[in-house]
Amino acid sequence: MVNEIQPDPKLQDSRWSADINLAREVAGVFDQLLGDGRSTLDPETFIWTAETAEDLRSRVADNPIVGTEQGQWEKLDRQLHGASREVVLLAAELVFLREHPLLSARPDTRLMHINRVLAHLDEPTPVNDVIAELLARVPGKAGLEQGRGYNGSLWRHIVWAAKFVIHWSTLSPAEHATARTDPWALQKAMLDSGDDRSDFRNVFQFLARPDTFEPISSAATKSGFAMHLPPESADQPETIPRRSTATCLRLGQPWRPRSTASFTSGRQGYRPSGMHKRKSPFRKCPKRRSLRNLANATIGSTHPVPAPPNGTHFALTESWQFIGTTSAI
Repeated sequence: MVNEIQPDPKLQDSRWSADINLAREVAGVFDQLLGDGRSTLDPETFIWTAETAEDLRSRVADNPIVGTEQGQWEKLDRQLHGASREVVLLAAELVFLREHPLLSARPDTRLMHINRVLAHLDEPTPVNDVIAELLARVPGKAGLEQGRGYNGSLWRHIVWAAKFVIHWSTLSPAEHATARTDPWALQKAMLDSGDDRSDFRNVFQFLARPDTFEPISSAATKSGFAMHLPPESADQPETIPRRSTATCLRLGQPWRPRSTASFTSGRQGYRPSGMHKRKSPFRKCPKRRSLRNLANATIGSTHPVPAPPNGTHFALTESWQFIGTTSAI
């Protein structure tokens, strides 16, 4: 299983178990995406292929439907009209993956969206027991909180995912093997697939490797963390997850706030909805303050970061390994 590789125990402790379990539920889909290429909805059909992905990409990207007279689902209906079985199944599984990690996604809504795509098949294919069980998950228990930008970017997500599948097919067997075991190699393959769509890529990274990547889709949220990074590295998409992982490993907890309240990002840091902009939760939470201090570490510097609660210091090297610690990590 791609996403069932056992991580460092301390890193495992820094992740919410419900989120990790959520991602591991779709390990079989990613095994096929990065492996044999079979459909989870119809295992007799191969869908994760460059040919099928290019067909889907061209239908959506090369046939844009502008205007607001139709919604994104109506537009997708027109773009999938007359598509092959493989293309329809691929679109359905991308819709499934897109909505699987969403904290507030309702089972009936998710099922409606998948069935809407599957309705384009010449031979009706009902949702099988594997997918039906995953669709029945009670919302609000695990996952990420998406915004309007994510919800309204269906066509962009489909295009990016299709380009990733196409790019994946061009990699050598050795590169495939490395990416299946090294999360940073997998991230590089996603970044190299073409124009980046960071929110859906972030979702893909989390679902494939929840031991490494946080369930965060928003680039703005990650930018809130990036503003504490050195200027030369803060704007690099491959940099932020590495620093986030290192910080979580050091603190033994996820760096993001966890609450039923929604959180926004801004120059003042992260704050619950309704909190005055000038009041940062860093001031009230010792672990949040230590996280900010850790994030302010300079790459390659041995200058100690302001001490977290247990009094230890650390610094980071270019390869993001911890050095100079005064206690076991």
